[in-house]
Amino acid sequence: MYVLKFPKRFCLYSNFDETAHILGLLDSPHQVLKLDFSETEEITAAAALALVANVNHIQSKRKNKGCFVFDCKHSPVYKELFLESKLLIALRAVNNSAGNNGVFHIGNRLNFALHRKAIYSQLNFYESQLKEKIGSHSEKFFSYLRTSISEVLLNIREHAYPDDADGENPWWYMFWNGDDGYIHFLVYDCGVGISCSYVDHATQDRGIFYRNLEDAHILQEAWQHGMSRRIGDGRGNGLANVVTGVKEWKDSQLLILSRKAKGTLLDGKFTAQQSRFIIKGTLIEWAFRLPESIK
Repeated sequence: MYVLKFPKRFCLYSNFDETAHILGLLDSPHQVLKLDFSETEEITAAAALALVANVNHIQSKRKNKGCFVFDCKHSPVYKELFLESKLLIALRAVNNSAGNNGVFHIGNRLNFALHRKAIYSQLNFYESQLKEKIGSHSEKFFSYLRTSISEVLLNIREHAYPDDADGENPWWYMFWNGDDGYIHFLVYDCGVGISCSYVDHATQDRGIFYRNLEDAHILQEAWQHGMSRRIGDGRGNGLANVVTGVKEWKDSQLLILSRKAKGTLLDGKFTAQQSRFIIKGTLIEWAFRLPESIK
């Protein structure tokens, strides 16, 4: 049995290349791959969701729930992370949610409306908390946030996977209330990635031009108003709708990871950087700070 050893800190925020490299090793030629978390002390939110998604996706593709073995009982965070957050259950879930009490959830084309409703319900809960403390200021922000999330989910359903893919177009999501006082919402798909989707749907010779550009360059352009997959037509708002909500709440952040591109929106400025390693598909994370009184 081949063993893949995980580092002490598994993180896509500050250790993107190392973590993306390990995620890429999951789809190995070995019939059974043992994931060794015995020295792992921390798995941050984005890395945890990407891990669950990639493991589930490979299990589903191979139609083999037993192609991974999880060695996590000796991890310093076994109880609070692998058990209490139900990470271990999610890693074994393949196409099923970890349950209503779990952190990790799986949606797809067939149950799209059901999961979008569940996400909106959670957002309603956070909005009601904010309204009680700060009044109606949060209404506009949550309206934008719902639009942003809906836009992303629709794009996953319609564009994230190849047109000829014979599947349910799965996507994984989670809410996370961290110790940093922020509410985090993350959604991830194992599709082709933003840059590939743009190139594949580019009009006429524009596609040839974009094939030579880095993922980060395409992502930097894609979020601007007026850009869409039909490159050159000036149609659509691209990812502009995704970032609008973040701009409306001063203590909020946005992270987009797609292939080699890592995009962040901080203080109203979106910056995309090119990484060495590829992350499969696209991960988007919104984070907004709750007022001190309701953390």
